[in-house]
Amino acid sequence: MKRTYTLFSLLFILLFSCGNESEDQQDVFRVIPVNPNADDELSIDDIADEIEAVKLEETDESLIAMTTKVERTEDYIFIFDFSQQKIFQFDDSGKFLQLIGKIGGGPEEVERPVGFSLDRMNEHIYIIGMRKIVVYDYNGDFVRYIRDYSFPNYTYFMNDTLEVFRTETKNLEGGGFLKFPTRYRIDPSTGGRIDSLELTKVSLKNQMMFIMTDANYYSESTDKTYFYLPVLFPEPFVRDTIYEARSSVFEPSLKLDFGESAVSETGNKAVNIRSFFRSDRYLIVRYSFEGKAKLLIYDLEEYMSYNLDAGLDGGEHSDGEPVLLTPLPAESNTYYFSAKKLEEGMTEEPNPTLYFVKLKN
Repeated sequence: MKRTYTLFSLLFILLFSCGNESEDQQDVFRVIPVNPNADDELSIDDIADEIEAVKLEETDESLIAMTTKVERTEDYIFIFDFSQQKIFQFDDSGKFLQLIGKIGGGPEEVERPVGFSLDRMNEHIYIIGMRKIVVYDYNGDFVRYIRDYSFPNYTYFMNDTLEVFRTETKNLEGGGFLKFPTRYRIDPSTGGRIDSLELTKVSLKNQMMFIMTDANYYSESTDKTYFYLPVLFPEPFVRDTIYEARSSVFEPSLKLDFGESAVSETGNKAVNIRSFFRSDRYLIVRYSFEGKAKLLIYDLEEYMSYNLDAGLDGGEHSDGEPVLLTPLPAESNTYYFSAKKLEEGMTEEPNPTLYFVKLKN
């Protein structure tokens, strides 16, 4: 059975904060001041409790140019390389096993993949194409395909249900467009829609769209799951609040305050938040300020804020190159990054090493 929920003024007030809540609202959850002009330093070792390195086997078939997305199970590691439009399967030690999925327009093929999600209960991998979602098992065999979700922005498995996010568009009378990012919940056993939820609305004068290949809306602490939807369309305010995901409900959890830096003199937002993650102890926020990439790490226990220009210092793990952390689905307080380290005698760039990082509590 399909159910559609449309939240209009309520979601405008509750789901996405605009940076001007009342004092009563601020008392409900913490407000973290952010100085985007700061230039701090922080090492990955400063916030990590454990770091596990997995060197990926290098064969003619397993060469990875871009580590776009990673998920793992007890036995396997799956990696999506957007630049090559390939999904690689390795075992837990990094030995290459196979490529998953067939590229093309046929019924058992996926056209222009943009990501994937794992159904761990049924051991299926959902490859997200621009025209349809194609399901394979962990052996690489075709299972089914799901239509009606072209140009998706992001997918995630929550409580054994596939969530698909895409931005719907409506033409406005008199000109202009209305964009409304929408979440669809899909029953993985049938591929049928359970329900849909319009998350917010954005009015635009001109048509535009964006797809973030590195999109990550969810992050997990020990006992909670957090949600943040990046909206990169031009707006006169910053969407600065992360939410706790409780079943099908999102409740405000914590807010960032960029102060007067949030909006430019022209009235447009000067801060664009690309991702907003929360663990037991840390906030990890990727954002741009006046077009410059920034990374915020906030220690919720020590009340310390670190604003970094390039990323965390990777130290010996990345030969000193800056690194960015991405949450690992279905693993609390666990993030990953990849690095390619040239060893003595190497003349060509090697396959990356994956680093799985358990953050401090």
